[in-house]
Amino acid sequence: MLTAVTFDCWNTLLAPYDERGAAHVRVAALVDELGLSEDEARVEVTEGWQRHHDSWLRAESFVSRHIVEWLLTRHGRADDVAVRERLTKVFEEASLTNGPRATPYAAEVLSSLRDAGLGVAVVCDSGFSPGRVIREMFRGAGLYDLVDVWAFSDEVDACKPRPEMFACALDGLGVTDPSTALHVGDLWRTDVCGGRAYGMATARYTGVFDDPPPPGEPDADLVVDDHRAVGEAAIA
Repeated sequence: MLTAVTFDCWNTLLAPYDERGAAHVRVAALVDELGLSEDEARVEVTEGWQRHHDSWLRAESFVSRHIVEWLLTRHGRADDVAVRERLTKVFEEASLTNGPRATPYAAEVLSSLRDAGLGVAVVCDSGFSPGRVIREMFRGAGLYDLVDVWAFSDEVDACKPRPEMFACALDGLGVTDPSTALHVGDLWRTDVCGGRAYGMATARYTGVFDDPPPPGEPDADLVVDDHRAVGEAAIA
């Protein structure tokens, strides 16, 4: 019998958004603060994201504050605390320019799980946006009050599939037996493999993005394109 369900964030509970607006805000900030041309600033933002992605593949957290520190060191401004604080704030909060949206039936299923007495947690790898900003996105999407516990990689200082992320969520929910918990996410490497390695049941959500396992590798215990199927399986 399940006692808790944990969810990935991006492409699972929050729908993807147009990142171009946020990228423009970050580029403009580098132009203003560091005197770069728009083309130069755009290259820097892209390289900063690539560094984040490379770290994510190693299950290491590398978010906006790290990207800004790297940029300022690169441009000989590592000791400029005021600029570092301003740029970090802009880089972190730029995504708030996009109105966050919940994926279909996310709110309905989170509510039904809690009504059934199951704990609900979010286990999220942070990118440019840290946990404090992603929480605001959940508020904007109408999901914040439906989550009991949050585990963000910038706060845990680890990324999925490392066990620290899942431990943070289940410990916060008071779950001592991972086999009584289900993790739901869209990515096979981080969500399915990470949850399974921690002893949890897993569900791969394909409603936004389909990331099947490599040939010959086991898929999640449940593959769904509708959150209502998660609710039915968890509450059954």
